[in-house]
Amino acid sequence: MTRTSAGEPTATGPASAHRTAAPDVATPDVAAPGVAAPDVAAPGVASPDVATPDVAAPGVDAAGRRNLTDAKEIRALAHPVRIALLEALRREGTLTATEAGDLLDESPANCSFHLRTLAKYGYVEEAPGGTGRQRPWRRASRGLSFTLDNPQPEVTAAAEELDRQFRQRDEHERERWESSWRSYPKPWREASFSFRGVVYLTPDELREVNAAILAVIDGFEERTEDRSQRPAGAFPVSISAGGFPLPLTKHGN
Repeated sequence: MTRTSAGEPTATGPASAHRTAAPDVATPDVAAPGVAAPDVAAPGVASPDVATPDVAAPGVDAAGRRNLTDAKEIRALAHPVRIALLEALRREGTLTATEAGDLLDESPANCSFHLRTLAKYGYVEEAPGGTGRQRPWRRASRGLSFTLDNPQPEVTAAAEELDRQFRQRDEHERERWESSWRSYPKPWREASFSFRGVVYLTPDELREVNAAILAVIDGFEERTEDRSQRPAGAFPVSISAGGFPLPLTKHGN
């Protein structure tokens, strides 16, 4: 099983459904909640110096997604605040620790700690234009991918925990949408959807489905990097997809 993320974390893995929904972002008549605040306690604050990455440079695919293969670097990301930070950087472009803390409802010191940890493992990097403690950060790659099926048990264990963190965030976003969809304008209410189905496929065909979904999403990727390409009325939209085999029935179907 492979999980692919557009950048903060989301996409294929053991997820059971393909959902697209309007995000928890303000419309003209809805108060902006910003980025969801994680509910995990912050660790201690470390030295302000950014550590040199202590893992080998990862592979990056043609779409700019980083392939995670090292257990230590995977474990470093498996924290809700760090996942939230990567998502915030994807949407905002660059953020200082103070700005990130304001979005996530976390202290600047806590965000600084997590940003430096992410930098240590090559997930983020310093952006130009910073002075003193007001250093801006940006993502170091356009997305992430990793596989749960690894011959090294420690890598598999780390990947399973990271996948669990991603799925929890997916579920939290879906629950927020389900509790707030009435507050969105009618076009968004009509356009949002949830889908689940069962089809009969070979492993190669399932890989083709995965590639086709990624190709559709990648077609809109430039809008994240270049705001001038976003059409009027465009909102960030959460899209999650998954495909996996089911047990056969007692009749073999």
